[in-house]
Amino acid sequence: MKLRLALIAMLSLSPVARADEGGGARAPEAPPAPARAARPPRAPAAPAGPSWGEGGEGGEATRTDTTVSVPSRARLELENFGGGIIVAAWDRNAVRVQAQHQRGTSVGCEVGPAAVVLRANRLLRVPDPSSRRGARLQAIPFPAQVDYRLTVPRWMSLRLSGVNTQIMVAGVEGDISAESITGSVAVRGGRGNIKVGTVTGGVEVIGARGSVEASSVNEGVILRDVEGPVRAESVTGDVDLEQIVSDAVEASTVSGDLRYSGTLRPDGSYQLESHSGDLTVILPAHPDVAVSVSTYSGEFASSFPVQSKSTFTSVKGRGKEFDFTLGDGRAELTLESFSGFIRLVRAGETAGHVSVVHIHRDK
Repeated sequence: MKLRLALIAMLSLSPVARADEGGGARAPEAPPAPARAARPPRAPAAPAGPSWGEGGEGGEATRTDTTVSVPSRARLELENFGGGIIVAAWDRNAVRVQAQHQRGTSVGCEVGPAAVVLRANRLLRVPDPSSRRGARLQAIPFPAQVDYRLTVPRWMSLRLSGVNTQIMVAGVEGDISAESITGSVAVRGGRGNIKVGTVTGGVEVIGARGSVEASSVNEGVILRDVEGPVRAESVTGDVDLEQIVSDAVEASTVSGDLRYSGTLRPDGSYQLESHSGDLTVILPAHPDVAVSVSTYSGEFASSFPVQSKSTFTSVKGRGKEFDFTLGDGRAELTLESFSGFIRLVRAGETAGHVSVVHIHRDK
């Protein structure tokens, strides 16, 4: 899907193509992406919501406003070439579509028994390959730039995607899939399976009560007040997990910092990894957790006593691996960093005041 939309974007920039209305509109600038967090680890800025302005440059803006009844448990599908998507929920079995776009763009809604599909098209004039020297032009439908404001049934599942698209969803309790190539993605609430991701842009999920999978390549990931299984990852951005209630957490970043605070449930598994960034875990005052630490050239600091009798150190080159237990050790916590600083911090304390634990190599 992303590859197909990217090819369409390339076609739109070709000099042989011109809009049916003449001139064509240029996509408006996206709202600013979340800023990278500075060390010590902190949450990156929240993604900015899609704009709802007066239309792009080079064309006259108009609006579509329609409401359609939808079958029970049908999902909504929308691929947006460019522009924002804002989704809110209500207690009606109907979808209201408010769309801002340029004249000459048609916004359609196909209602089926299993899916409600939204599409926006604009006619594009290109040389007809069957005509001599391309003297004749043919019109082909082309995905247009549209700013959507949607109101959907609270139970509805969503499948949203775009190229240069920012997405914000609030109050929807069905499954949510929201992905963008360029643009931030934010979800408030949610009671089903939530999958959000972007290449360039921040990702934020707050107040979800279901499984969450969140990823960003170039920006930060924020999960806050989440109950359920969690999987979060970034390449160059920070990953911030706060107020997490889960028995299964996997989180990783390559060059960003990773921060986790939340419950450690009995028999729960928590795997946190950073390659070159710092890794900070905030634990309750009296945790019951078995901790496994692995680092190549990084350091380890802890607010909690690390008993030498419960510590096993193995050396692989310069690498250090060791295990210890806090309390009854009913949960499992795995911490890995190649060169970053790993910290275990007691709730209420400051990470900068945590003492470094020196692990000596075996002879």
